Amino acid sequence: MGKRWLVGLVAAIAVVCMAGAGFSAFTAQAAVYGTANSATMDLQITDSATFGCFYFYNVPGAPGSIAVTGENAELTALTVVASNMTPSTYCYIGIALENTGSVAVNVSVALETAGAGGMCVADEVSCYGVFTYSGIGSDGTIYWVGAPNYGTPTYSNANFVTLSPGGTYIDYIGVDLPPGSTDASPASATFTVLYTATPGVPTGTPEGVFSGVPGA
Repeated sequence: MGKRWLVGLVAAIAVVCMAGAGFSAFTAQAAVYGTANSATMDLQITDSATFGCFYFYNVPGAPGSIAVTGENAELTALTVVASNMTPSTYCYIGIALENTGSVAVNVSVALETAGAGGMCVADEVSCYGVFTYSGIGSDGTIYWVGAPNYGTPTYSNANFVTLSPGGTYIDYIGVDLPPGSTDASPASATFTVLYTATPGVPTGTPEGVFSGVPGA
């Protein structure tokens, strides 16, 4: 009786060991080593140029001046001052934006006004109007009819352009003083234009899709 019990115990242990070996083989893992480079998203203002001040309808010799007075540390915002403006004057500058990162970016623009008598609203003349080629203002421009303006100016424009890595965009920033303005306070206009970037639309298509059971 004791001998038969011993033989049975040895057989049971053998079965367990075989089952354990099979389970271990089934769950074996293979390690794959590699590297991944992180993407960088970066937009910067790389240059600016002053074009000066003019009277409406291209009459030369307009008084006034315009200048960039500061940029933020990230080089994505600049502060502009237009000084000594008189009614019917407009001044403008140009700036260059560059995608200095490694992925495509969508670029947006927003306007921050400072002080009283800021950006004009409909039928207001004691104010100044700001416009950019990228879409601040009313359809990118402040329109005047006689003294008052018409339309509803905008203060931001989202995703107005997508830049590939290394791509550039030239924006124009201007300020107008309405022809009928009798208020001297907007004669000096100070405002900040801010550009922001979000990931752009990826290009290309996936090369393959996993399906089924590996090794099947």
